[in-house]
This record gives sequence, C-alpha cells and structure tokens, in this order.
Amino acid sequence: MRICIGLLSNRGFEQQMVLSLMKMIHASKDLDLHFEVVSEGYTIAENRNCLAAKALQNGCTHLLMIDDDMIFPEDSLKRLLAHDKDIIAINYHPRQIGSGYMVWKKGDAKLSKLEKEDLPKEIFKCEEAGGGTILIKTDVFLKLPRPWFDWEVHKTGMVKVGEDAYFCHKAIKNGYDVWCDPTIKPTAHIGKFNF
Repeated sequence: MRICIGLLSNRGFEQQMVLSLMKMIHASKDLDLHFEVVSEGYTIAENRNCLAAKALQNGCTHLLMIDDDMIFPEDSLKRLLAHDKDIIAINYHPRQIGSGYMVWKKGDAKLSKLEKEDLPKEIFKCEEAGGGTILIKTDVFLKLPRPWFDWEVHKTGMVKVGEDAYFCHKAIKNGYDVWCDPTIKPTAHIGKFNF
C-alpha cells in the first residue's frame, strides 16, 4: 500500500491546515507516504486531475486529497484507510454560515444537502461529497473515463456542478459507491472563522 498525499492550493496553505497535516504525517509514519503539491492549474478541477495522474505515475494505491483550507484530526488517514472503501470523504461544512454539510444524499427522489439533524452517526453512502479531504483508491482512476474532475455550468456560465460532485456522479455512474465518514472530528473548513 502506497498513499499519495495530494495537496491543492492556488492561494497558499493555511497555517492550521499545515499543522493538521504535520500531525497526520507523524501519526502515519508507519505507512508508505508519497507527497504531491499542485498549484499550477488554472482551476481546482485541473489540479485534482493532475494529482490523480501523479498518484498513478508514482505507483500509489490511494490518493488522499487535502485542500489548503482544511483542518482534520491526526488519525484521519488511518481511519479512512480502515474502512477499505474505493471512495470515502470526511464530512465538513462549506464556508457559509447555516448551509449544512458538504454531502448530499438521495431522499424522496431528490438530492438533499444533509443538515445536522439528518447526519448519520456512522459511515454512509452518499451521492456527492466535498473533495476537501477525500481518499480514493487509484484503481478508480484507471476505470473511469477522463477527465475525472470537471465542471458543469449553466448557460449563463454559473457553476451548476462543482468538480468534486462531478467526480462523485461519474464514479457512481460507473458502478462505484461514494462514502462519507461523519465521525472524524474535529474537522473544519478555514475561513473568517472555522466552519
């Protein structure tokens, strides 16, 4: 098992994120870790595609993508690996007050963003999960058509589906399950304060 820790940033890494990362690396020192940092892509979709390609090129079995503005516990990687899922994300809030979580689940034939009262107590299948902290087995990329991450936009040019949701939809369409672990805490999205 070789894990690529894939870091994304077009603006610089938040100090709290770097501290979380350092603690996680220390807690994972018994694992074979490989590191990639991408910042040259014009969009986050480009950067995610680049990380996936680099993970494959370097013979990694897993890719843990971490955005530059995430906080997570030091045992996050080991806990995600223990689930042995093809795709599993950590639950977190977007950087908006009162906007639920970055995970959507089907209910009553429509896609719903989960709120605190709806959040399961253990890992669960979902239709979309945020890519801020997500673990993907690299075999998934070998079986999905490229691009793995992309955008869907309205005719007006406004984003309809973000790159992480796009990946989830494509994976599910190709027979994969997308999972979310709501138990990995504390997790936060860094903004004017931690969401």
